[in-house]
Amino acid sequence: MKKNRPAVKLSVLCKETLVDSLADIIFTETSTIGVRIREERRIVLPRRAAVITTCYGELKVKETEINGEKKITPEYEDAKILAEKNGVALYKIYESIREIND
Repeated sequence: MKKNRPAVKLSVLCKETLVDSLADIIFTETSTIGVRIREERRIVLPRRAAVITTCYGELKVKETEINGEKKITPEYEDAKILAEKNGVALYKIYESIREIND
């Protein structure tokens, strides 16, 4: 930072209605005398929850579609449980989904 001082960067994501109260907390709990505020936007694809059958068992997933191409994304915690149950690495669960996507 300025004059080669050490620094820590704190980032906070919040709803616009909470900006002032979170800034108050930051001013109270840290030594900072300034806070930069930026507005972010997010674009999301429509999705639906589904359950698919893989060679390792049933798995909860999210299905989305972009430009006519269907994408299936596993729910991480469920994929982790399925990997542990089958004694395989997590990436194997993800690979089994790719086989269904293709």
